[in-house]
Amino acid sequence: MKSILISIRPEWVEKIKKTYKNIHSRCDNPKTNRFERYGGRGIKVCDEWSGKDGLNNFIKWAIEAGYFYGASIERIDIDKGYSPDNCKWIPRNEQSINTRRTHWVTHDGRTMCLEHWCKELGIPSTTIFYRVHSEGYTYEDALFHYEPKKKGYKTHCPHGHEYTEENSMINSQGYRICKICYSKRQEKYNANRREKRKCQRQS
Repeated sequence: MKSILISIRPEWVEKIKKTYKNIHSRCDNPKTNRFERYGGRGIKVCDEWSGKDGLNNFIKWAIEAGYFYGASIERIDIDKGYSPDNCKWIPRNEQSINTRRTHWVTHDGRTMCLEHWCKELGIPSTTIFYRVHSEGYTYEDALFHYEPKKKGYKTHCPHGHEYTEENSMINSQGYRICKICYSKRQEKYNANRREKRKCQRQS
């Protein structure tokens, strides 16, 4: 064990020890605020990483599994516990992808999380959630087969402007809006900002 520790930086060992402490805390300590998502739903730390030799075994596995400074431990199957065959090291900024709240979408033989699909297609994730939860689309249809509603559109906006081809546009939620009213709202908004800045300079 000492030979392994000699080959890595001391700060790495401290980070690995901290990870070891954290996974046991969230799985074994009901007083932690994350226990409900882990130990509370049956997620456990394997016997190999528990008990007297648990920490040493974990450090050895961490190095052999390719630990790098700043890495975050991730369970491959989020419904199984922490064990050598179900864990890996990933960059910390990727950890949020593999959670029970992540939506996975398969299209044309490719499977990616919703966040990555939205980034690739250039569609805000809030738009997709609106289509799913407000309009009843599936996530795949909301991404790839969405058609703006056409039936039931009014011929004029609430302020009486006609919805012509030149005076209307479709917003990100699939609804038609009046360009005249939109321009007026923008002008009012910009005027308020200028007035606010003017008052700030005078004060």
